[in-house]
Amino acid sequence: MSKARTTLGLLFLVTVVLGGWSVRAIRRTAGRRATLVDGLARAVPLPAGTRVLVPWQPVADVDLAHTTLCFDDTEPGTVLADFARALGRGGWRISPPDVANMSRMGAAGASAGAPRPTSPLAVSADNATYRLRGSIEPARRLDCDDARKQVLLSVEAAPR
Repeated sequence: MSKARTTLGLLFLVTVVLGGWSVRAIRRTAGRRATLVDGLARAVPLPAGTRVLVPWQPVADVDLAHTTLCFDDTEPGTVLADFARALGRGGWRISPPDVANMSRMGAAGASAGAPRPTSPLAVSADNATYRLRGSIEPARRLDCDDARKQVLLSVEAAPR
């Protein structure tokens, strides 16, 4: 066999091995993220009247999942308090969000165009399986709009 064929053969072998390793790693990561999404869908209780705009979905680059929720006829502080209560009833330990600051924000803050502050809601389950963080966002979607007194809550979750 010539030197060129031997070199090409080794290069081909290395390519096949690395390709197989990459496929295995990608499948393992996809499985881990699918398990995260399924676990969160079962474990995270939602308050009554919650509309799920975007169901739990994995984030592309990291082991995070995200969901977007809409609440009708309510204030941002009320949304966080209701969500925290639902999580507490579901067995989650909650570090208190800044509900007082959120409830002081009224229509004046929204109409002035001031961005709403993000209010972290750090939560972990009984056996510390997941960490959640919620934030209020300006509701500027067709299916959830601040002008109709609707509030958008984005929730991110990560495994512990």
